[in-house]
This record gives sequence, C-alpha cells and structure tokens, in this order.
Amino acid sequence: MDSSYQQEQLGGGRVRFTVHPAPVPKARGVGLALAGALGLFVLGTTPVPPSAFMVLARAAVAGCGGWWVYRMTIRWFARRADRARSPGGTFVVSASSIEASSGPNITRDQLRRLVVCNGVPKVAEPTVVNPGTVYSGMQTGAQNGRARPAKAAVSYMLRAEHGGGSSTLAGGMTATTAHGLLTDVSRILSLA
Repeated sequence: MDSSYQQEQLGGGRVRFTVHPAPVPKARGVGLALAGALGLFVLGTTPVPPSAFMVLARAAVAGCGGWWVYRMTIRWFARRADRARSPGGTFVVSASSIEASSGPNITRDQLRRLVVCNGVPKVAEPTVVNPGTVYSGMQTGAQNGRARPAKAAVSYMLRAEHGGGSSTLAGGMTATTAHGLLTDVSRILSLA
C-alpha cells in the first residue's frame, strides 16, 4: 500500500510530476460477511430430508455464489473509494507557474497557497504552504491521535488554491508521498 511520484526534467527549469496512486485497500470484512450470509441461506434452505447430491449441489452453489458476492463487494467499495480520493495525476511546475493537466495554468502570482488534504472528510488537518512562509512539516490526523480508516490512508491529494478557485494537482497518495510532493513543488516554486 504505497504511492509514488516521478520527476522528469523538461528543460528551461520545468519539471513534470507524475503521481502513481496507491491501491485502495480491499473491504474484505464486508465481502466475507455477505458471502457467509449467502452461503448460510443457500445451505439453510435445503429441503428435508436432504440427499447427498442435494447437499453437494447446494454447497457448490453456496461456494460459487459466495465467491462472486465477495469479489463484487470488493470491487464496489474500491470504485466508491476511487471516486472520493481523486487518484493519480500529472502536472508541470516551473519557477513561474504550475501547468495542471486537468485545469488552468496557474502563474506564481495567482497562486495563493498549496494544500495537502485528505479526500475522506474529517480525517486530517490540511498542511498548507503559503507563498513567502516556511513549510512547517507534516500535520496529519495520525499525529493528532485520530483514527484513520484504511481508505483515508491512501486518499491524500495536493491542491493549488489560486484566484477564486482550487485545482487538484494529484491524489490517491499516502501522507508521506503527498508531503514529499509538496516539498518538491514548493522548492521549485521557491515557496519554502
């Protein structure tokens, strides 16, 4: 369960950042509970007196059906988590601007601040870097003693606040990766 990013020098002081998101943790508990409930239902509705063939057939249906329910539940939860966490991203940074792949180009003058936050609400305090201030380090929910669900651990994103809006540059990261990315981008923009 780890994310990463790559830096590619493009020349002229421009650097392309490509973020590879961490995989979403599997919701095994819910999938196993639903698969077990289906298996008990199928086996519990076996007519009395059961024949050996009927028990084997019902056990096969319970096993196959349970496996299918388990896999579908994991996929459903993973899709929901991916929608909330804004996975991955590519953007280009230079000393004078940020060129977001899915948003506006943000000049250094328009940039209000860079923010590391979590896509899962009420999990962590954001880490903020304002132009002209010193980056103070990690300020995650784990340091504040808050419990973090597994999905939240891979849902950190880097956002750029500018003018009247905010643009997500990349997401789907662990806290360590997100703060490393924030440090590298801040260094190029001379924010810290």
